[in-house]
Amino acid sequence: NRNLIKILRWDSDGFSLFYKRLEKGSYRRPTARIKAPNSELSKQELFMILHGIDFDKTKKRKRYSHSK
Repeated sequence: NRNLIKILRWDSDGFSLFYKRLEKGSYRRPTARIKAPNSELSKQELFMILHGIDFDKTKKRKRYSHSK
């Protein structure tokens, strides 16, 4: 069902569960994660899913990263 999302998050002393059902519309997962729906998401991916941003229409720009 694409209108609900469940997120299990580990805090330092236990798990917390986030559950949300949309009244209208649907959630869309990143195309790369469709085959593995129970996978770990980054904060950015979670933000995009919860705010209805289409992954296929967005493009991540290269950023400078200092390697140690």
